[in-house]
Amino acid sequence: MTHSHANTPESLRLEDLGSLAAWVTWAHTIQHPAPDLSTLRRSASLPSGEHAARAQPFRQVTAATLGNVDALPGWLYLRPPDVSVVEVPQPAAGTDVATALAAGVRAADAAIDSGADLVVPVIGPMGPATHSAAAIAVATLVPAEPVWVLGFQRRAAPAIAGYADTVYCDDASWMRRCCAVRDAAWQARSSDAEALLEQLAEPNFCTLVGALLQLADRSTAVLLDGPLTAAAALVASRINLFAADSYYAPQRHGDAAERYALDSMGLESIADLGLRCGHGIGALLLLPVLQAALAAHHIAAEH
Repeated sequence: MTHSHANTPESLRLEDLGSLAAWVTWAHTIQHPAPDLSTLRRSASLPSGEHAARAQPFRQVTAATLGNVDALPGWLYLRPPDVSVVEVPQPAAGTDVATALAAGVRAADAAIDSGADLVVPVIGPMGPATHSAAAIAVATLVPAEPVWVLGFQRRAAPAIAGYADTVYCDDASWMRRCCAVRDAAWQARSSDAEALLEQLAEPNFCTLVGALLQLADRSTAVLLDGPLTAAAALVASRINLFAADSYYAPQRHGDAAERYALDSMGLESIADLGLRCGHGIGALLLLPVLQAALAAHHIAAEH
């Protein structure tokens, strides 16, 4: 008797996932790290299907929130309901660098110890000092001209919460900020990443760097989304040369500083959606798609 296979689904190959194949590959390297850490560096080639098939959906996704995230419209309406939250205490103005870094480390430990295996930093609206610190860090470490790091793109008011101090400014404000970033980057031009943090002395930015460093030190996956987290991750990757292996950027806002930072770390995104509904919200919005890709490929590999 001849059996029909018309209703039997074909196997799902890694290349069938398109740009999501890189995400599945990265998830595998995080969930099943190689004994030799040097082999974790990304390459253009994907691992064999036998290896990549072991990647599974992350068990617990945690949003590490810094600042007043309730002011972000995307936080209220777009975050997946099954994402847990760990609050990163916002340091007071004038907090020294060591204390700010330690606060970030403690917040990262709290997220990991609560069971998180994937962390998404979500940043509330920050002031000009925090955004300027991120721009200075990128301009110094890439290095790149401040005018290119700040970018020239203009958008119409009203500004979305959290971006008033980045892309929403008039020409005079942009020029003043450009001069400040240029001067600070010139002064820090010969500094390493740790000395740069001391020169910046911006508590919020240092706290974010501390959290990203600790997450990488404990081999925990992190989704980057937005210029602040990208800049902080760049600093962390210059302190810990393997830190970038723990970071993935699923989408890009379109900010110049973010682009320079991600390109410098060799991080490619699966989509340039330009979502500006809050730092970290774009990554959370894409999370169901990312998890579905892992689930589909894992289930297909078992059959």
